[in-house]
Amino acid sequence: MSDPEVLPAVKSRKEALTHKKDARLSHSVRELGRLGLSKHAVCVSLQIRDYTFKKYYLDEYLEGQSELQRGLASTAIQEAMNGNTPILLHLLKTKLGWSEQQVIEHIG
Repeated sequence: MSDPEVLPAVKSRKEALTHKKDARLSHSVRELGRLGLSKHAVCVSLQIRDYTFKKYYLDEYLEGQSELQRGLASTAIQEAMNGNTPILLHLLKTKLGWSEQQVIEHIG
């Protein structure tokens, strides 16, 4: 059995208070957001505190997330238009509110 990986320590509180926004870190945050990583995973990966992330890099993360969603939506719509029935049904149900439920009405 191999030894567990030890992550480097998160930067100290003093470093978080003196942080200046960094262009390379901004780019990394955006790219990791675009890959679908959670906010926590981005913080751990880049060794920054949650406070620093939210204060300086949240916009970049959200831009990356929106790029991911836009790409996935475009691909799903293209697949549906090309005849991929499962994706077409999924889009009909989630985006247009279509349902396979049968409604039974009692009259009288």
